[in-house]
Amino acid sequence: MSEDRDYLHGYTKVEQQRLIDQAEILAPQLYEGLDFSAHKKMLEVGCGVGAQTGLLLERFPGLYIHGVDVSQAQIGLAKERLSGLVDEGRAKFTCADATDLTSMEDGGFDSAYICWFLEHVYEPIAVLKSLKEKLQPGSKVYLTEVNNSSLFVQPYSPNILKYWSELNDYQWTINGHPFIGLMLANLLLKAGFKNVQTEPRSFFFDDRDPVDRQKFMNYFFGIFNSANDTLVRKGRIHHEMIKDVRAEFEAAMGAEGSVFYYSYVRATAEA
Repeated sequence: MSEDRDYLHGYTKVEQQRLIDQAEILAPQLYEGLDFSAHKKMLEVGCGVGAQTGLLLERFPGLYIHGVDVSQAQIGLAKERLSGLVDEGRAKFTCADATDLTSMEDGGFDSAYICWFLEHVYEPIAVLKSLKEKLQPGSKVYLTEVNNSSLFVQPYSPNILKYWSELNDYQWTINGHPFIGLMLANLLLKAGFKNVQTEPRSFFFDDRDPVDRQKFMNYFFGIFNSANDTLVRKGRIHHEMIKDVRAEFEAAMGAEGSVFYYSYVRATAEA
């Protein structure tokens, strides 16, 4: 994956902050049931601005993480944000193409972590094969990826669905993978991993927790906003649709009886 590829969300300051906010909001669900306390040296592929790196190191003080990302801008911010952890020798960041990690000096990892990344790469199997070469035999890999076919919003929101369809179709045309969570087991097996396990998981909000429902839907609306400029430029959507999408999200956030549902997939395997 090269930095100049047609990346859906871009590398603006606003997008970088969205990634930081996203990590904080999703952490309770994403890390539920995951225990990295037995691992000492983790490779995080597609680390971006280090948003999850910092959270993982905070939760697991015995862990060292080497983060890799193709974007120099993202790596630069990760180093800046987590400079204290870098100075302590608990974190390191390298700008590299994930399909070829041979240039990395670091090796001997006992674990690896990938989250919301493979959906954006041209060759996910190449990434997984390259990753496997950096791991010790038997090392555990943890992956979390999207299943964009699962989005549901009540009240019925036709503009949200139309927008989401255009976003997914565009991502597919640029060789992304908006449904890759459902493919993780096949990809891991093809890349040579073993003991592959998958777990469908979901974000599901209704009247039982209206505060978290509103908070999460507001976050998810930010994903739409992050793609606005690209999709308008590509002729996929228009500004009137953006207004309609905003109105539907606002209505759903404030409505009694509203429902938000989105599923993703967690996978684990061994090198």
